[in-house]
Parts: sequence; structure tokens; C-alpha cells
Amino acid sequence: MSSIELPLVLFTVICQAAVGIACMLALTDILSPSTINGAGFNRFRRIGMLIVVLIAAGVFFSVFHLGKPFESYKSLRHLGTSMLSLEIVALSVTGFLALIYAGLWWKSSANSSGGARRLVGIILAVCGIATLIVTSRIYMLPGRLPWDSWQTPAAFLLSALFIGSLALSLVSQGAVGCQADKDQNGCTSRLFAGLALVAVLMIVGVIAAFAQTHGLSVEQSTAVMMTLSSPWFYVRLVLGLIVPAAAALMVFSHRGVGCKMAALVVLCAVVGEMIGRAQFYHSVMGQLPS
Repeated sequence: MSSIELPLVLFTVICQAAVGIACMLALTDILSPSTINGAGFNRFRRIGMLIVVLIAAGVFFSVFHLGKPFESYKSLRHLGTSMLSLEIVALSVTGFLALIYAGLWWKSSANSSGGARRLVGIILAVCGIATLIVTSRIYMLPGRLPWDSWQTPAAFLLSALFIGSLALSLVSQGAVGCQADKDQNGCTSRLFAGLALVAVLMIVGVIAAFAQTHGLSVEQSTAVMMTLSSPWFYVRLVLGLIVPAAAALMVFSHRGVGCKMAALVVLCAVVGEMIGRAQFYHSVMGQLPS
């Protein structure tokens, strides 16, 4: 795949992972504060501070897509008419909130109430979701039929849900932290494992809907064939969906996953989403004259 747009692949998937983790962490902090403040507090604390690092990394990779990175600020001139300008603003707000969130986690302790942290976490989650929607809208162009559908925002949001819920399910059951302890109420890890399984099913549904567009136009038919005939599609299917789904099923059934395997499973999910995103770009950009 020569038209994979690697900087954009890294930018979108890493930022979506950050938003997904932020949403799931905020949900944990609200629904099960005893899980947060239990023996695994430091695991959640590190995850909370990791979010801003992921967003910063995503933004860093994104500038390599620009012909003149140091002139990227000029995009703000079209704030009223350009989705790209709106994306920059939304991402800046999300990044700033993530920085505040990281600071609150840094100052938190297992005995603190965490009220301000929960509030900022909720706002961060909402802004993060809005940012993903704005980012997906950039690609919904009438002249790019394979992208101009509900499948684009669905794919972006599902990447966040999938990676975020999978990561938090493994953190909650103590695997990523390499500790054997379970979350105190026994439900948090199973909740997120269930969400990860639902996300996998929904991703498969989006792929199936994309396949159904074959025959609607020459561009859409070509995009479907380029995607489904590639060996990378099947690598993603196995590595990025089946393997993480199997791990989530193990957590859901109380069998758990070892710490090294858990880290590998999250990596598989991220790599799988990157392969899927690379195919997303290649399905259209690969049809353009070189």
C-alpha cells in the first residue's frame, strides 16, 4: 500500500486511543470509585497521565503530513468554513483538558475525593468525542464516495471505544499492572471487556456495510476490492480483532489475562486499527493519479 498516509494513520489512531481511554477512565471514576482508589490506584494514575502524552504524540505525527508544518497555524484563518480549522481548535481544547487531567491525577492519592478530577474527566471525554466527530467530517467529501458515509465517523468512534474499553478492562483486572488482584466489585473489568466485544462486533458490522457499497459506483467498487483483496485486511482481522476479542472474552469469563499477554493484546488492537486506517486512506488515495 503506497498511499497509506502514515502520519495521518498515526495521528488519528493514537488520538482515538487517547480519547477512548479518557472516556473509559472517566466512566470508571464515576461508576466505581472504589476500583480507582483500591490497590491498583497507581495503575489508573499512570493511565490518566498517559492520555496527554498520547494526544501530544498524535499531534506530533500529524505535522509530518503538512508540506509546510511551521505554517500550520494559517489553517485557523478559515475557522468559520473549514472543518480542518475546527479540528485544530477542538484538538487544542482536548489537549489542554488532558493536560489539566494529567495534573489532577498527578496530585491525586488513593484517599482523595477526586471530585475535580471526575469533572474534568467528563468534560475531557465529551470534548474528545466531539473532536473525533469533527475529524471524521473532514473526510466526508461528496467527491470521495467511499469516505462520504456514516461509516467514516462510525469507524473513528469505534476505534476509540475498542481500544479504550480493551485497555481499561485489562487494567481493571490487574493484568497490565502485572498484579493478580481483581477490581474490588468484580464488575468493572467485565463491563469494559463486554464493551470491547460489542465494539468488535460493531467494527465487523461497519466492514460489512462498506463491502455492501460494491457496485454503487466505480470508485466505491474499486475501494472495496482494494481493501478486501489485500492480505493486510486479513492480518487486521486476525491480529486486530480476533486476538483482542479472545482476550476480552477471557476477562469477561473471569479467566483473566497475564500481564505480558495483556500488553501484547493492546498492541495488537492498536496495530490492527492502524492497518484498518491505512486501508481507509489507501482505498481512496490509491485510486488517484500518481
